[in-house]
Amino acid sequence: MHWRLFIFLLLPWICRAQDAPKSAGEWVKELSATYARQQGYFATYQSAGENKKLEALLGLDKASGLVVFRFDAEVRGKKIASAQWNNREGDIFIRADEQLVKVSGIRREIQNLVDLRTTVDRRLADLTFKFELHMAPIIVVDKESLIQGIRLRSKDEPSWDSAMEGASVASFDEKSVTFATKQYGALTVSRENGIMTRQSVTGDDGEVRTLELAKLELNPGEKAMEAVAAGWQTEGAKPADAGSLMTSLRLQIFSEIVAVVESGKGSLIKLEEVLDEQKDALRQFTAGCISDTRGIGGGPEIKALLDKVKENLRKKWKQDTPEDLQTDKGFEIFLTSPEARREVRDSLAESMIRNDKVACKKALLELFGRRDQGDPVQHDEVGEAAWELIDKAVIRAYYEAMFEHKMSLHWGEREGME
Repeated sequence: MHWRLFIFLLLPWICRAQDAPKSAGEWVKELSATYARQQGYFATYQSAGENKKLEALLGLDKASGLVVFRFDAEVRGKKIASAQWNNREGDIFIRADEQLVKVSGIRREIQNLVDLRTTVDRRLADLTFKFELHMAPIIVVDKESLIQGIRLRSKDEPSWDSAMEGASVASFDEKSVTFATKQYGALTVSRENGIMTRQSVTGDDGEVRTLELAKLELNPGEKAMEAVAAGWQTEGAKPADAGSLMTSLRLQIFSEIVAVVESGKGSLIKLEEVLDEQKDALRQFTAGCISDTRGIGGGPEIKALLDKVKENLRKKWKQDTPEDLQTDKGFEIFLTSPEARREVRDSLAESMIRNDKVACKKALLELFGRRDQGDPVQHDEVGEAAWELIDKAVIRAYYEAMFEHKMSLHWGEREGME
């Protein structure tokens, strides 16, 4: 064979070998797929610094949905311990600072959220929304804090994926890929299983914060998960609302709606129309996010407000009602009528939205958490406008649901309520 022909035949192979390296997005997609093929794991992470050390056990069995998280640390001689785990019914237990709470009702809130999203997707862009609940443990450090515990997502994603916005590839070899991230420093992921093996970030104070994977067991199974949590106390757990456990999932669901509009599959006009159509569904969703101890109305001020409103309603009712029908029973019937409740609810919500912008921002933070952490995508003008429409609709639904809830507590259930 002539050398010239030999070289010619080699050229395609040489070109393929010198293809452009994978982008960070391509690596994330590949590693996430590798992670999704795992059926579960036990991963033990360790960290040590000056006068402090920690160890965290993360456990997951995807088939049963069982999750365990245990955290032990020592800072300047003070020991800190916490744990989070769930049961087959979907309840989540959280033990920290010698307190034990039980979070129930997650599946109910999720169903309200899924029903809303399914309708919005269909009406907005004729899309079919498919949802699967995934609970998974997470531990990651940023420049200021430690993010840990159980995370709820609508996709089977590794816990490190939320750190990848704007990341670049720092290095890779046959076993792992290391990313340079904006907020979470250098983060290394195994190519064999898609699990984070190391993280190192320098805080604003100059301190280097690290996490190292010390031990890994793949696919231990549900019995192993149950065995870890078998000795953990559940009796006497105080009830708690979903709170921060749900914020990232809520934000993810709504940010995907924004992405539909941003992509051009849906329009801002159509989104506004659909949100207006779904007022009742939005109220039902936000009602599931409200508890007696969080948000507005946690103190006596709401009762004083409703007492004043009730007295004004009584005066108006007397003016409009014949004297022989002005009985306590008659006023009670009026007060529990859907028409009266809707009028009061809508009026109070409108007043709140118009006059207390700080409370509105606080309510959105309560519902979705910090958007720069949960939805770090840089949106264009259309995306920002879509978020503005969603915020406006959700905050109105939130306060309408809140006042409906508080009126039921202080005035009794309204007529026709389920």
